[in-house]
Parts: sequence; C-alpha cells; structure tokens
Amino acid sequence: MNRFGLAAVAAGLSLGIAGCGAKLVVVPVTSETTVTGTDQKLADGRSSGATLDGEGIFYALPRTVARVVVKVDKVVKQPAPYARFAPIFAPGAEPPCGTIVKCAALTGKGETTAYDIQQGATFSPFGEPDPSKVFMVKFTGGKAIDQTLSMAWNEAGLLSTTSASVTNRTTDIVISGLKLATSLATKAAAGSATVVKKGITMFPQCDVTGASPNDAWVLPILSPETADLSTNPLVANYCSLPVTDRPGRADEDSRDDFRQDRDAELLRLAKHAYLQRVAALVSQRTTLLTSTSSQLLDPLKYIEKLETLIEQQVKELFVGSKSTKTWEMPFEVRQLQPGSPQSILGISQELGVCPRTELLAPDAKPAPDGFAVLPTAKCDKTAAVSVDYHPGRDQQLFSRIKATVREPTTGERSFRYMLPAQIKATLATKEQTYGSAVFAVAQLGHMVSLPAKRHAKTISYDLAMIEATGGLKTFKLGTTGALDAGTVDALSAAGGTVLDARNARRKEDEAAQKDAETKADELTILTRQHSLLKLRDEICELQKKYGLACTVQP
Repeated sequence: MNRFGLAAVAAGLSLGIAGCGAKLVVVPVTSETTVTGTDQKLADGRSSGATLDGEGIFYALPRTVARVVVKVDKVVKQPAPYARFAPIFAPGAEPPCGTIVKCAALTGKGETTAYDIQQGATFSPFGEPDPSKVFMVKFTGGKAIDQTLSMAWNEAGLLSTTSASVTNRTTDIVISGLKLATSLATKAAAGSATVVKKGITMFPQCDVTGASPNDAWVLPILSPETADLSTNPLVANYCSLPVTDRPGRADEDSRDDFRQDRDAELLRLAKHAYLQRVAALVSQRTTLLTSTSSQLLDPLKYIEKLETLIEQQVKELFVGSKSTKTWEMPFEVRQLQPGSPQSILGISQELGVCPRTELLAPDAKPAPDGFAVLPTAKCDKTAAVSVDYHPGRDQQLFSRIKATVREPTTGERSFRYMLPAQIKATLATKEQTYGSAVFAVAQLGHMVSLPAKRHAKTISYDLAMIEATGGLKTFKLGTTGALDAGTVDALSAAGGTVLDARNARRKEDEAAQKDAETKADELTILTRQHSLLKLRDEICELQKKYGLACTVQP
C-alpha cells in the first residue's frame, strides 16, 4: 500500500510537469502585424493582419552590408621642356609621360590630368537590423509563473546578447540560461648622366665615328668639343640605350620618333641648358666627393644642398612634375544579389569621377580640392560590385539545410538565428578588376528557429552570435529530465511525509478504538452490577411482605 501511494504521488507530479511546463516564446512581427499596447502601429499604420499583444521586447536579425573602400587618384603631369631627352641627360628618371615616344607625342601639349582607380579595393561586411526579420520576445508571468529577461544591443541596433528564464513555480520547471550572446630617383640619375663608367672606351651600339645615318647628327650635338666621343658622359648615356629607343633615326615618315630636321635644334638647347644649370653643380659635387683636402667644415651638408639643387634642376629641365591626389571613398552596398551587379562609381580619365553619392557611407570625406565630381552620365567607365556564391550554392550548408530540414509551420518557437551564405564579391569594370573578397551574407542564407519548450524540467541554451550575419559562433544546449535526482529526492521526502502522517493517524485511531472498547467493558460491568443490586432489593422486599426472613446476601 505504501508503494502504491508513492507511485500515485509521482505520477501526479509527472502529469503536472508535462501539462503545465513553462516556455519562452518569440514571435515574428511582419508589416501586416498590428501590435496592441504600443504608441503606434508598425509599418504604415495598417490595421489588417494579425493582432499581437505588445507585452514584450522587440529585436531584429541582421542583414549584411558590404563596405567597399575605393581609392581614386587624380594625377597631374607637367612635362619638362626637354623631357623627350630625359634618357640622355637624366637616365633612370622616368618622365611623367613615360617613354621617349610618349614624351615626343606630348611636346607642346602642356599639363595633363588623368583619373583612375587604385588597385586593392577592400571589402568589410557589417550588419544592420533587417526590417523583414523583426521578432518579439513575449512577456509572461503572473500567478505561479516567474520570468526574468535581459537583452543587450550594439550601436547598430542589433541583438548582441540576451539571457532569459521562465519559472513555473507550480511544477518547479525552469528554463534558464538563454544567451545570445611619387618620388623620382633623380639623384642617382643625375649622377649617372655625368660620370663615365670606368673601363669603357667605346660604345659598340653606336658608330662613334658618326658615320651611321642613325647616330650621325646626335653624337656631334652631344659632344662637339670632344674629339674622342667614347669619353663623353652624354654620349655614354645615349649609346647605352637600345637601338630601338635611341632618338637618332632619320626616317622622316616616323612622325612620333626623333628626326634631325625637327629635333636637332631642341637637342642643342637641351644640352646648353644642361651645361648651364646642371653640369656645374654636378662638377662641384664630384669635386667634394673625390677631394681629400676640402676646406669646408661640413662638406656632407654642402653635398646634400648640391644634391637638392641638382634634383630640382633635372626635374625642371628633363623630368617634369607629377602630383597625385587621392580620394578614399567608402561605399555601403546593400544589393548583394548574385547576377545583379551594383555600380558604385564611374570614371572619366580626363574629366573626373562620378560616384553614386547615395551609396557613399555617412563617414565619407568630401572630395579633395581640385577633384572634379561629375554626374554619372559624364563618365565612360563604370566600376560595379558583383557577387556570386563561393563555393556554389548547392555546396553550401544553408542550401542543404533548407532543402532537407523542414521548419515547423505551426506551434510556438523561440529565438531565431541564421545560416548565412558565403559569397565572393568583386569590384571591376569591363576591362579590369580592382579588388575582391570572400565573406558571409545573412540575407542570402536560411533562418532557423529554436524550440520554445521541451519535455523536460529544465531547458537551457547558451549561444553567441556573429553580429554581421546572425550566424552562430558557439552553441550549447542543456536539458534536465522531469524526474531528476532533485525531483526524486523531493518526491521521496513528500512520500515519506504522507506515510508518516498516515501511520500516526492509524495509531491514533487504534488508541481511540481501544479506549472506547475499554470504556464499553466498564459500562457493561456497572450495568450488570446495578441490575443485580436492584434485583436483590426487590427480592428482599417481597420476602418481608410475606413474613419471611431476607435471604439475599449483601
């Protein structure tokens, strides 16, 4: 009987646990949902759709935004008057126009401006609240239900961590621990333009006699006062150039090349300017470098000044100037859909840059002074961000889960998280790629929900989420059966108490019964005695009436 009584108590409590379990419910909030208890309705104020009791706290899963940082250069080139002869007078110093042929083509055109995108565009994803994935954590409590809830958001309004517990004190079920939780090398070049390499006495690539039709008019101009051309440094620089690069061909049909009838006078002027403004400085520097008896207190300091003057003169005469301004533009790209490139800026190499200003990040700096910012239609080259699944869509985790695991369509659910898609993003024009990166995107993936309750005394989650994608970083689940050790101990104690009470009651009943029985026996005896005494008196009275002696003994 005792065992059956304890089993009945345990069965009763088990039914209570299964039927009255606590739960933590999170419900979706759509644009069609009307929330009561708030100051205003969601979306555009429509009242159609489901009605939701607003007793709760709201949060949103993230959508991923790609921050693309692009650097655009504006390069202004001012060619020097004798830049076409830079390989002769300043070898190693590349003029801003590039090769000799390009410099010849720019003669007389003056300053040029060019805009272009730098290589190495960078991508960095971040998250922002997705208005299509808004949820409410429902408040519970009252009567025998206890609830605690703690949530934290980051600066962007995304859920960072949360802890929640629901306690049904009627059945002692606890769900706890949910936690979501441009310089030029002109110094060396100027030096090599005036120093004859030791051991060189002839130049096999040049006809030092001047008899070659290609070199005959150049060599005398470079060194008319030197009988032995092999010892002239300018001749050395000229003859060290490849034959195809030497400005010595007399072909009048090669209009982009150098010709005697067109360039001889300019070459004479270039040499004269070099001798007047550069050679004297180089000679002083050479003297200081080779002299062992300099009277200067600090010859190195003076040499540094000479180096600076030489560099300045060479740049003005033969190299030209090149200045670069860079505009660093961060764009925020939200259209991350495979097969749908998103253009972010255009470039006109000569006119300016055409950024999509509506895509520029709020912290973008204004264009540098002198940068030409144009309407989109003015640019002939467009750079766009394109994305594709990486690896292929069918090979990704979210796709497999979405295809094989069916999400419950009815019943209550708890917190949601994302299985993001991994993509490769590229910034490119039709002609060139400027940067790429691989990262995860929330909105291209699949959303999964946690159960609101389980058939257990206690359910606990421990989650850490990636804020940019809503994906899980860590996950831990803990459940405790309805009849755990604590419950069994409690049931044993309760059962023991019941049995003790019943035993005490039975003893009390037995004592009362015995006492009653004892009292009943005494009454019977007294009643018998009373009857006997009364009967004796009656007999004695009858004997006296008839004159007989009383024979009844007292």
